[in-house]
Amino acid sequence: MTWQIIAYFILSIGIVAYGTNALLPSGTGRAILFGIGSTLLFIFFGFRWFSSSSSSSEPKTWPPTINSCPDYLTYVPKNSPTIVSDICVDYLGVSVNGGLGKTNKNDSISYTTNTAFASGAKIFPYTSANIKGSSVQAICDACATAGITWEGIFDGDSCIGAAAARKAAAAAGKDCNA
Repeated sequence: MTWQIIAYFILSIGIVAYGTNALLPSGTGRAILFGIGSTLLFIFFGFRWFSSSSSSSEPKTWPPTINSCPDYLTYVPKNSPTIVSDICVDYLGVSVNGGLGKTNKNDSISYTTNTAFASGAKIFPYTSANIKGSSVQAICDACATAGITWEGIFDGDSCIGAAAARKAAAAAGKDCNA
């Protein structure tokens, strides 16, 4: 038990007792409602602020959550002999520079090699499963080549995922070059 919890507990009791006592002249009903309501409120915030599973801890990896595919692309799982790994395809035509070709719904999709992205391709070979600290820069380069954005990774101008991955590694003492 820390001093912060003890101070919160004492302060809570003081506020409930003083408030209830101040409301007694205006009616016992109001005083009882205030006492019960404020007690429940202090209990709620006490658990929220002082529980061990509090959300105030820093995320262990960056980005903490990531979409399966870049923005507006469709995830296609490996489900047949013609698709050997999970991929992303563009059914909407969101590439701003034409680097990623639009795929029609009735096109047959085949992907048999796990290679880097090349301009003009209709398949984006990276998914969120490929994102690791060292590979983020390659994925950012592929997003730039394809003319697409990926929230938390590439914003269209800079590789925000690689900078954040280096910063997280430096904070953990794994990389001093950040």
